[in-house]
Amino acid sequence: MARVLAVLSSGHKDEANNYETGWWAEELFAPLELLEKAGHTVEIASPLGGKPVLDE
Repeated sequence: MARVLAVLSSGHKDEANNYETGWWAEELFAPLELLEKAGHTVEIASPLGGKPVLDE
């Protein structure tokens, strides 16, 4: 089967406005579940490298 690359947000922090964002769980897990059930391999990356930041 195929190898799929999921690119997640590295996150953004605006301390001046007390605002922080990242990737939204549902946007990854819904397609991830379908892709893995179909036999595909999913790897995760972020534009800046390192651990992607989850949007709380």
